Amino acid sequence: MKGNAISRNKLSVNALDWLRQLEQTLVIKEYGPGTIRSYVQEMTLLFKFYEAQDVESITQADIEKYILHIKKVHLVGRAKCRSVAQACSFFFKKVMPSDYILPSNLYPKKQFVLPNIMSEDETTQLFNTNLSLKEYCVVALLYGCGMRISEVCNLRIQDIESTNSRIKIRQGKGAKDRFTLLPNILLDKLRQYYIEANRPKLYLFTSIQTKTALCVRSMQLIVNSAMDKAGFKERGYTAHTLRHSFATHLLNRGNNIHVIKTLLGHSKLETTMIYLHLQKHTQLGIQSPLDFISDDASLSEIRQLLQTKIFAHPFVSVFNPYSRSVLGKLSRCHSSAIGMHVYQCNNCQQIHYQYHCCGDRHCPNCGGMKREEWIQDRMNELIPTKYYHLVFTLPQELRSLCMGNRKVMFNLLFKCAHYTLLKLAKDDKYLGGTPGITSILHTNGQDLQFSSSYS
Repeated sequence: MKGNAISRNKLSVNALDWLRQLEQTLVIKEYGPGTIRSYVQEMTLLFKFYEAQDVESITQADIEKYILHIKKVHLVGRAKCRSVAQACSFFFKKVMPSDYILPSNLYPKKQFVLPNIMSEDETTQLFNTNLSLKEYCVVALLYGCGMRISEVCNLRIQDIESTNSRIKIRQGKGAKDRFTLLPNILLDKLRQYYIEANRPKLYLFTSIQTKTALCVRSMQLIVNSAMDKAGFKERGYTAHTLRHSFATHLLNRGNNIHVIKTLLGHSKLETTMIYLHLQKHTQLGIQSPLDFISDDASLSEIRQLLQTKIFAHPFVSVFNPYSRSVLGKLSRCHSSAIGMHVYQCNNCQQIHYQYHCCGDRHCPNCGGMKREEWIQDRMNELIPTKYYHLVFTLPQELRSLCMGNRKVMFNLLFKCAHYTLLKLAKDDKYLGGTPGITSILHTNGQDLQFSSSYS
């Protein structure tokens, strides 16, 4: 409502005094900066609308008349009406006590609007775009950590806990502290940016002019620039779109909605439940008949294959107990066989079923993301030099002994392999130095039979 007839009116001395008292009360009660700014702005417009009256003479009827005016003349929505009503409620209850009642009957009918999200392919396209280091770090914090844009602005160096792979959010919305994820791939980028930004002292994103935390508007421009480079200028994606996408994509991968609620910093589960409307229907075990025409092997098709072909075949008996256990988990993943959570949306009363995931590291759905992250971490460790792939395999005669004593035998395999490599590398005939070694344990061959090997 900036630039309208109301805002051009002048405030009386009486109104200015009450506005100062309002701001002082909000500060004493430790309300957030956004709430203080919103309440003061709304009451300022109300007092300007009734510029000829003292604040003490404003009644509930006057407030209702004002709300009706901005609805009819300025065509404001429910959010604006609610903001005005809440500001008036606080002022006439806490600052200048009166009989004012919250006019909730003047709110427009509540709309149920699903948030805009990016697909996983679109987020991949975004991060594969030639972004600047600063742009990459900002959008990665929003999408990879689920942070609000104001929380990214106020991110302190000391709150990035690299050893624990987490970020501490200080006094987020609602004046609450919380922890969120810190992807390893992002940690490396943040370290690079810290050096590029001349090692800021307090806030990671510091304004060059003011030497303080970057403001929200500047951060929004960084996000807009990244979206433009990725070709999403016309799609209206914002910083909060990335936060919505973070929650939805976690839900699609079978993560518990209660964990997502904690990561997002929501006070109520009902707020997080909005993402149940956005998750992929294939995660609920529902598929369109058209999907069966496709050649793509989805998780449900893998499950069906395991149940109807592998477990029904006589050769399943040759699998060792561990392999049968893994295949059994995969066949039941995201199905009613391992239970579900049932949620009801408070807005539309729709019932949502979220089946539990198997949690097995071999599962393409549950363990796929961790596997890809691990591979990416190893790729980031590579340096421009020659690499050699060596494999040490336990003799077949030791397999049964290894199956019954996994921890002891695997430790021996690693120690022996390390000792052999270090011994040979020190020999001048081979390397004449100490090599860098990345070790991987393989416990199953391509035929799903137990086969311990080290590479």
